Amino acid sequence: MRNISDINDIQAESGVICTLLFHPDFILHSDFLKPSHFSDKKNSCIYWAIQELYKSGVDKIDSFNLSSIINSNSAVKKKMEEFDIRSLDELIDLAKNVERNTVDEYLIIARQVTSLAFKRTLYKKLNELQGDCFDDKYDLGKLNTKVYNEIDKIAEDFMLDDTVELFGQKYDSIIKEIKDRQTSNGNYGLPSKFPTFNKYFQYERNELVVYRAKRKMGKSCLLMNECIHKLQNNCAVAYLDSEMSDRNFTERALANLSGVPVYKIKNGSYTPSEEQLINEAGKFLKQSKLCHMYDPNWTFDKIYTCCKTLQYKMGLDFLIFDYMKSGEVDSDRQYNSLGNFTNFLKNNISGGLNIPVATACQSNRKGDVADSFKIEQFCSTEIVLRQKTQDEIETDGEDCGNYAATILLNRNGSQMDEDDYIDLLFDGKTTTISEAKKQHEKKELPI
Repeated sequence: MRNISDINDIQAESGVICTLLFHPDFILHSDFLKPSHFSDKKNSCIYWAIQELYKSGVDKIDSFNLSSIINSNSAVKKKMEEFDIRSLDELIDLAKNVERNTVDEYLIIARQVTSLAFKRTLYKKLNELQGDCFDDKYDLGKLNTKVYNEIDKIAEDFMLDDTVELFGQKYDSIIKEIKDRQTSNGNYGLPSKFPTFNKYFQYERNELVVYRAKRKMGKSCLLMNECIHKLQNNCAVAYLDSEMSDRNFTERALANLSGVPVYKIKNGSYTPSEEQLINEAGKFLKQSKLCHMYDPNWTFDKIYTCCKTLQYKMGLDFLIFDYMKSGEVDSDRQYNSLGNFTNFLKNNISGGLNIPVATACQSNRKGDVADSFKIEQFCSTEIVLRQKTQDEIETDGEDCGNYAATILLNRNGSQMDEDDYIDLLFDGKTTTISEAKKQHEKKELPI
């Protein structure tokens, strides 16, 4: 029966050490290789010593230098004393017959050492996870999250990034990536439903867009409108909801798609022609790549597990989280809670899973929101949504709609003045938000 002790290549490890004794500068090409990757502890200690010597500016490795650096570290010195090494001079003499003379040859054996270290680490971790299957404290969600996190961490720790490039060397590939993201109609991410929004931002991978509004002022409606727009453009969308159950969401989505008021869908008072429109809307929803999940008590673990699972199941293109809120009563805790939530969605979900994310948060009666500094620190774009005053509606004109959206912060495009806004039309009966027929004329300030 094979075991973990079989997962090693002492010859490759010795080749790495012998090469570095004569070419210590080769270590610059193998940042991915760590002392802990060696199965032979003697090789691990010598590799560490060479690494330390080279970092301190020593480019000639001899027995005196090696002995000095080894003796400077009590743990390494103790470990080396456990082995029967006749002399470091003899080791260096023998190394002449084993050393590799080119970087390419050296990298082959360095990668082999790292690859086997990865396998040993994975083997140990899988055994640990196997034991967790018998632990009652782990339910499906917690164990699922631990599996994803532990495996991802191992993969990150052993990432073979052995190329150090100057900017000029990678410039062409960066430009290619920029051009590859461009489309014939001028898009570079997932476009918004609202054309004027696209002049400021689009929903890009690794980016988080946050909508802010007062209570019952259209946050969920706007997010649902963006969701349906993406579905109509054949995107796979996950809508993680803390507000609307599947029934509530379906009623509003059917109203949005069919144009039949929500109350008619709720009470069944629609006409035969309206019923046909509802059925057509339902057919579209059934065929769409949509996952709607309702949970009033979302945790970071649940969100991450759902998103990771959906990436495998349907190739997730866009995540909507409706919406960020804190269950904390204490203002200081609430402050930190929303900031941590924003950080999690931006870095762990959008960044970690490489998907665009849109979410919302609720502002108070004054228009402020708890932890606004941290929200602005982590999000890519922040938009404030509000209902226009009657004076604004009369001044702008009916064609300019009844709602306004101000792009308060934008790291990925043009900026907007705080007193400016984009004109929107909100129809509560059909839960539809659209860009107004006309945008208001910005008033010139008197000199």
